[in-house]
Amino acid sequence: MTAAGFLSTALLSTTLRSATLLFAGLLFATRLSAGPLGSAPKPRSAPASFTSAQAYQGRFDYIQECGECHAGDLGGQFGPALRGPDSNVPWQTPADVWSFMIAQMPVGNAGGLSQAEYLDIEAFLLQQNGRKPGDRRLTLAGIKADREALDAGR
Repeated sequence: MTAAGFLSTALLSTTLRSATLLFAGLLFATRLSAGPLGSAPKPRSAPASFTSAQAYQGRFDYIQECGECHAGDLGGQFGPALRGPDSNVPWQTPADVWSFMIAQMPVGNAGGLSQAEYLDIEAFLLQQNGRKPGDRRLTLAGIKADREALDAGR
């Protein structure tokens, strides 16, 4: 083997080793951020307050405005699941869910629902993903306060 061939082989070996270590490090970091194997990620903020009545109304709004794409059981149909192991709602903050809903949903009419309808639907989604209702309605001010508290904690 020539000196150039040896150098080329050594350089390739070092590059592959570095790439492998970088990939392994990224996988490890991803697993750490996701939690223990087989567990759902933890919510990044405290549960937002919403009432049972608000979630109940949100169920009707959801069926009318979202059910066709996301299915009546929230399991996903043409759109992704909004509950269960394939859903990202359980580990999103209420502010993240709100921002996405008003910017993207419903398809073809993004931002087209009333603020009350979006809030009720979000309350329903929170409840369906294991969050417990409280004695205060979910409000835009509450969602913003939740986001500010999360940002202050960083």
